[in-house]
Amino acid sequence: SGEFPFQYQQFRSINFDLNWGIESPRTLLSGCEMTLRLLEAGNMQLLINGGTLKMAGWEEVRVEQGLAALTPDSFQLSSLSIEPQDHKMGGSATIRSSSPVRPGRAAELRVELVDFPLELMAGPDLGQIVEGPVSSSDRLGRIILPPQDPAALEVVLPFTGEEGQFRQTLPFMTSLATLFQESEYNSPPFSKVEGTFRHLPGESSLEDLLLQWDEKLKISGEITIGEGSRLAGELVIHVAEKAFHSPSGPKLWMLAFEEGEGSWRTFPVTLGGSAKGPEDNFNDLLRERVDELRAKANDLEQRPGP
Repeated sequence: SGEFPFQYQQFRSINFDLNWGIESPRTLLSGCEMTLRLLEAGNMQLLINGGTLKMAGWEEVRVEQGLAALTPDSFQLSSLSIEPQDHKMGGSATIRSSSPVRPGRAAELRVELVDFPLELMAGPDLGQIVEGPVSSSDRLGRIILPPQDPAALEVVLPFTGEEGQFRQTLPFMTSLATLFQESEYNSPPFSKVEGTFRHLPGESSLEDLLLQWDEKLKISGEITIGEGSRLAGELVIHVAEKAFHSPSGPKLWMLAFEEGEGSWRTFPVTLGGSAKGPEDNFNDLLRERVDELRAKANDLEQRPGP
């Protein structure tokens, strides 16, 4: 705080870094071209071009351009446009501060996504699970940068998209492909992708997740990555009722799926393992339910008639 230590109207740097944090400062912006311009009343304008942005929980992204206003005791980010390092991926995001940032106080930033790659937004671990271009829903995203350590930031990004897929085949998807004898279950082309990406220190998650493959399959629930890239989560598989129609009649495993809303049958799945080696309990739970159904059927057969 205090008056600016500048005695000139404009200053330019071709290799500008922006550090954030009092106790554990970290570089958020690096390698940028920066121009400072003196405005009226001792205020200044900061223009940024190029460089990279790196925040905890996110993959590194390229800075397109930015604009900010500085006063002797505050910083206001008007806009910071970012995009993937790989131009072929497409998509962009714009970050703005919701109010002036003052020394020793947290910065609250708003984020608007436009066809931004979910696999980048979700970070290096969750980004290995699912991919696709997503945009902000009716609520803008939020990033809160604490003044002491930017690694302790909180990120909440609601998103929606019209295409997506799993980046790797999860075990339960392989089982569905075998059961329904349709290979596309291994990696279904989702036509509806919704949820909220949340990052807290030591944990990232996809919450209120909905992945829908036309009127054939829906997957809903939550996927979480914790310390050591440990994978956890609770999902519900929704399979269209028509998929259970068999010329030879219903099979016992089909009855293990519960009746859901509308024309769907559901089955719960618990995730485990890691982002690189995901696991789930689908086969174990299916086997357990089938054994229970078989035991009930045998019990009914052994009961004496009226």
